[in-house]
This record gives sequence, C-alpha cells and structure tokens, in this order.
Amino acid sequence: MPGVTSCLRMWTKSISLWTFLLYLCIMDMELKGIRKVAKKSPTKRLVDVDNGEVMDVMEDDRFITIDSLPFVKVYSDEYGRLIYGLPLVGFQLLSYVIVKLEKGSNLVYLSYEDVKVIVGNMSRSGYYKGVKELIKRNVIELNKRNIYRVNPNLVYNGVRISKVK
Repeated sequence: MPGVTSCLRMWTKSISLWTFLLYLCIMDMELKGIRKVAKKSPTKRLVDVDNGEVMDVMEDDRFITIDSLPFVKVYSDEYGRLIYGLPLVGFQLLSYVIVKLEKGSNLVYLSYEDVKVIVGNMSRSGYYKGVKELIKRNVIELNKRNIYRVNPNLVYNGVRISKVK
C-alpha cells in the first residue's frame, strides 16, 4: 500500500508502532451491539373527517440507533500523555482498571489475585510495580485498602458532569 509508509512515518513521530497497528486493527472491526429502538415519545393521531376513523401515525424519527454494549470514556489528551513510556505491567493494570470501572463510580478494587486471573502471567512484584507506576502518573490514588480512585480526567464510566454537581 503506497499510503501506509507515509502515514506510518507521521504516526511514529507521536505514538508507538504498536499503537499504530492497534489503530489499524480497530478501524477494520465490525461494530457489534448497534440496534434500533423506539423512542418513548407519544405517537401522533389523525382523525379522518369523512368517517371519523382514528389513525396512529408512525414518524421516521420514532426510532433511534443506540449502542447497547457497555463502554467507558477514555479521554485522549490524558491517555496519550499516559501511555508514552508506560511499562507493560502498567499498561496491563491500566487495561484492568478500565474494564473493572463500574458505571457512575470512579472507584475500583485492585488486588493481585483478581488482576492475575484476568491478566494472566503477572508476578506479584510486577503487579506492585504497575500500581506504583499508575499512582506516579496520576491515574489512580489509594482511597482505602485495595480500593483506588481513578482519575476522571483520564477515564470515566457514565456521565462525568453529574458526579461534579
């Protein structure tokens, strides 16, 4: 592909090759969980003046397209700053935090045993190195034993503004 080389040079100046390849894979994915649902708005009724028949009118905008799969918001400014130079254990732990973040909360439970089940081959010292790295980079902070507060400027699950009010 002729455009890939020039595009690759441009991208590698700001992000890693791994991130670029991940981007290409994401762009090729099919979206799942997209479906049409009916709006909760009332339907319009028409009355035929000749015979008094009442008809419900279906409008084109009665259906909306939604994404029914769970998701979290990752804010690109903070994420770009964060992943530059992040060691693998830090990236694995960050991925775990993003997956485990519950809707409407910025608290996440972290323990070596739970992380190892999801992440797989991670040593205890690697786990603590990852936690220390995420704390240093202002991603998480200890709230109480094994419960960490996640920086809502990086990632949030839900409507962030409602948390501020």
